[in-house]
Amino acid sequence: MPITAIRLRPDFTFQTFVVGESNRFGFAAASGVAKKPGRKFNPLLLLGAAGLGKSHLLHAIGHELRQRGGCERILLVSADALLVREIAATRRRGAHAVAELRENLSDHDALLIDDAHVLMAHRKAVAELAKIIAVFHRREAQVVIAARATERMNLGGLEEPLCMQFEWGMCVQIDRT
Repeated sequence: MPITAIRLRPDFTFQTFVVGESNRFGFAAASGVAKKPGRKFNPLLLLGAAGLGKSHLLHAIGHELRQRGGCERILLVSADALLVREIAATRRRGAHAVAELRENLSDHDALLIDDAHVLMAHRKAVAELAKIIAVFHRREAQVVIAARATERMNLGGLEEPLCMQFEWGMCVQIDRT
């Protein structure tokens, strides 16, 4: 069962993103990732409260990667969809099905995950996300994750391997002001 991708919103581009003091660094990091996918800030973790532009930046990265070429297979997915597929795979055929899901995800040039805070309460999902990020990192394929959190430590279920992988790239906090 394939994961349902989110369509890139045509209005969520770098050109339509309103840059201010609170999000300037996040914008710069996202732009850098779009210019040098897999080599700069991989993975990129965007943190912040709801409504501060994390999803907008995910879509903008997706648009830029498509326009620049080199990243033909871009998957923008909600963490909810990822979690549902992982649970279904586990129930269906156990570890083999989860490995198959990981393989299907890893077949992309870029993986953009929105609302990743949903995964953090699920220990197995966090462990699987760590494996997926490792595969993308080895292939120099870009991973960008957006999560609702006021700071990195608020991602309660964040396991040590996942923390280490975020240190390979960059963690950006987007604040209100």
